Amino acid sequence: LLQGVVDCFIEEGGELTVIDYKTDAVRGRAGAEERARLYAGQVAAYAAALERICGKKVRQCALYFLAAGETVYLPVIKRENDGREAEKSLQ
Repeated sequence: LLQGVVDCFIEEGGELTVIDYKTDAVRGRAGAEERARLYAGQVAAYAAALERICGKKVRQCALYFLAAGETVYLPVIKRENDGREAEKSLQ
């Protein structure tokens, strides 16, 4: 069982962008990129759910870290192995 809430998604040109806001206390671009790795599985699950519910392709996923003022874009990877494939793509 997996439960979560998508903070925001937008549709542009028939494709979706997932936006997730993070309140983690990270600093700078490097800190945001490092922390984003922890959320790869989460946004992969959100992307899979939205594709299924909306019937539209997810073009990109973005994590916005409020404290750092940084947006990190994650690759859209089909959710397999509980998101481990998404985490590997960031390494």
